[in-house]
Amino acid sequence: MYSKRIPSLFAIVICCFIIYTVLFGVQKLRIPENTHKVMMHNEADSNSSQNNNGSDTQRKIEGEDTTICIVEVISSSDENKRTDSYGTTSPDDYTDKVGEKGWNEDYKEPTQIEDIKNVDDDTFKIIKEAYSKIDFFGEFEKGHDELYGFYARQYLRLLNCEVTFFDKYTQESYYLFEFREMDYTWDHQVPIYGQGLSDTYDPNNYLYYYFDVDIDGEPELCITNGSRFVYIFKYNLDFDIFTLWFEIPPSHLALLGSRKLWLSSGTSPLHMAYYQLDQNGDYEISAEFSVEGYHNTLTNQDDVMYSLSLPVYISSTNDKELSDSIKDLMFTRYNERLSYFRVTKEQWEEITNDYFKARVLAEEGIAEIIYTYQELLRVSEMWIG
Repeated sequence: MYSKRIPSLFAIVICCFIIYTVLFGVQKLRIPENTHKVMMHNEADSNSSQNNNGSDTQRKIEGEDTTICIVEVISSSDENKRTDSYGTTSPDDYTDKVGEKGWNEDYKEPTQIEDIKNVDDDTFKIIKEAYSKIDFFGEFEKGHDELYGFYARQYLRLLNCEVTFFDKYTQESYYLFEFREMDYTWDHQVPIYGQGLSDTYDPNNYLYYYFDVDIDGEPELCITNGSRFVYIFKYNLDFDIFTLWFEIPPSHLALLGSRKLWLSSGTSPLHMAYYQLDQNGDYEISAEFSVEGYHNTLTNQDDVMYSLSLPVYISSTNDKELSDSIKDLMFTRYNERLSYFRVTKEQWEEITNDYFKARVLAEEGIAEIIYTYQELLRVSEMWIG
């Protein structure tokens, strides 16, 4: 009698175990919120992709050809959970938006540079007219004199980690010592200006650009280690809060003045760009230029191609307003989300002349508003409350 019941009881236990495994196993495989999904082709790629801004917890779902690695980066504060992301501040993020406007929908990358034709005179007139609306020259004004010392005193609270700031990209609040390239909350060393590496947060380790970045009369504070990044903070007096207005991550981007950036990268092609921001610190205007050396197979000689994009205004005109004959001269090569025109060296220099002048003047302008921490302390003493 009991021997007949044992197999049935055993079967019931097995069934319960299977149901438990299915229900709770699925829960373990459920992808957590606020994580990056990275497609990995091998374990080496997975290991190299781990972020260094916190403790990484990984869940892997094995597939036939790839591994999906879900990485969740936990900050030192239990209540602050964030992923390693630079929000929407890179030029790539901006050109993503440009691509949505259809700039390169009809253009294909040519197989040879020799196939790319120079623009005709009528098309160059259109390009020149478009660039005439851009003022490459930036400003480095300090804002209202009566606010300069007072705001400096407020920004010292931020630098001394007496208060947090709000990151509009992650929608989280942080102290400076736990943020991005200044993160000292885990066992590593952080690059600082002119002194190699440090494992302790100290505001004296950084340089500061202090001027009216968004052109509203009130100064913003830019923090940099001199090479790898620039973080731009805005203070709101009415609410007594600090906000990350814009950030320049480790890249080839640099300040050109208030609400303006320039970029230069590569050698052949040498790629350059101008970006303009709106008052909220979001990309507003983009223009790009390139120079590429190549061997001309038709002449069997070394040659150079000069090219540039039309200025892109994120909220206005796009290529659908261009004639088909002009579209035929556009090509996609360096950045598949933007289209370019090939121009002569003389035409290229005519368009970019002010851009290069503005870059030189920007270096002079920054020299007037750059401070060490001790110098910023003295600026704050200008205000007598």
